[in-house]
Amino acid sequence: FPVTIEIHQLGKEKGFWENKLSKEEVLASIHGEVSEACQSFKYGDSREKLMSEFADIYLWCESANEAYKQGDIYHDFDEEIDIKNIRKICGYLHKVIEDKTMSFDQMLTFVKYFLIAKFGQELSNSVVKKHEINKTREYLHGVKF
Repeated sequence: FPVTIEIHQLGKEKGFWENKLSKEEVLASIHGEVSEACQSFKYGDSREKLMSEFADIYLWCESANEAYKQGDIYHDFDEEIDIKNIRKICGYLHKVIEDKTMSFDQMLTFVKYFLIAKFGQELSNSVVKKHEINKTREYLHGVKF
């Protein structure tokens, strides 16, 4: 395995740590990589592709660990969530989804209303459009689940 400091330095050179990130933004990035791995499995990608996605998760975790040590991650999510910063919104939603104090139905309701509050009519239009597209899709449309 490459050394953590090397991994983080490469991430910095490639622009991933140009600015300090919140824990939530880091979690959103890692969550994105986890989602890509799940999608890779879902679509029946090769073992090599799946391992590549797992490698991305590992690399993000290693780089984030070093970033945390170097003070490149700030600790509080206390600023207003702005539509221009989608990573923060995704990180916040990830935090809510992982919140063990809410029941499953409370969490789902919270996430729905949070999205409605943030995106309003734009979300409504997108939901209607996506639902219409989904009506035309085949059963499981080529995925495992």
